[in-house]
Amino acid sequence: MIGQAFFGTNTLPLWTPAKLTPEIWLDASDSTTITTASGGVNTWADKTANGNNFTQGSGTLNVHPTVTTAGLNGLNVINFSGTSFLLGTATHTRSLCQNVASFSTYIVSHVNVVSSGVGRLILWSLSAGTSPRASITLFSSQYLLQQDRLDSGTQANNGLSHVAGARITGAEHSFSTAQSTIWVDGTGNTSATGQGSGNSVNTISTEVELGGTASVGSQNIVGDVAEMVCISGLLSTTNRQILEGYFAYKWGLTANLPSGHPYKTVPPYA
Repeated sequence: MIGQAFFGTNTLPLWTPAKLTPEIWLDASDSTTITTASGGVNTWADKTANGNNFTQGSGTLNVHPTVTTAGLNGLNVINFSGTSFLLGTATHTRSLCQNVASFSTYIVSHVNVVSSGVGRLILWSLSAGTSPRASITLFSSQYLLQQDRLDSGTQANNGLSHVAGARITGAEHSFSTAQSTIWVDGTGNTSATGQGSGNSVNTISTEVELGGTASVGSQNIVGDVAEMVCISGLLSTTNRQILEGYFAYKWGLTANLPSGHPYKTVPPYA
């Protein structure tokens, strides 16, 4: 049962991302957060009280992702077809990368292929599909973290190899220290951005796109997104590893975690 673990005769509650007070929490295993019409997903609702829902209001069904029942570890996932995507249109959603020192996104996904050799898992952008202020992108066999503190059009790139299969990916954007760190299954890589230190630009993002871009067929993924958590600021090592452990046990990905990870063999409890 999700949310509980059994130890002897006791039932211990599992830790959940609510402990981190996230800005966004999308969870495909929670069917109450997903609204469909004609087989396509119209709304994937935020589990926080912030109302940062992701939607697809187009009448064209091929841009709507779909629900895959029991798609990962017996739990439902959202499937993106290579033309489908969801948009975060709320003002709060689009302002999360506005005039901030740091911002983080953690996502569980299983990406098979990407269209045009580029696939956007999640993107905060100055304009539709371009000028990534903060993104996790699949490009040239890499998970690529991109960020641009000043929206100057030249983003910093920081990557780790994209290995086939379901993965836990984290993006930590530290605008104030001009650094970024990408994590894949608990293994990280930190890189300087070369953009100078300070808060991100003080303008709201025009688009927040999940699974692809608003240009149908351009930079879209073919695969599944299971869960996403977005945090203002950066997590401590302890909290990041707890989140990775939560994802790993929930979605059946403990084998992905490196040896020595504190939640390789035991789940995080509340």
